[in-house]
Amino acid sequence: MNPKETELTVDNMTCGACVRHVTTALKAFDGVETVAVDLGTAKVRVTYGAEAPVRADLVTALERAGYPAR
Repeated sequence: MNPKETELTVDNMTCGACVRHVTTALKAFDGVETVAVDLGTAKVRVTYGAEAPVRADLVTALERAGYPAR
């Protein structure tokens, strides 16, 4: 099965530590394969396999970590 992607806009990311926090929060989900963060655009691309996480759950996890997302 080919991997699928979703893109989120994430606020409050300003540095490498923010990237690590966001990446860790998203990689905690089963099925997440990669997390690519672009600080310049505040975009996060999540690639996942067969076990697709629910987008709303990704947003909630980021918000709990202090990074509002949409």
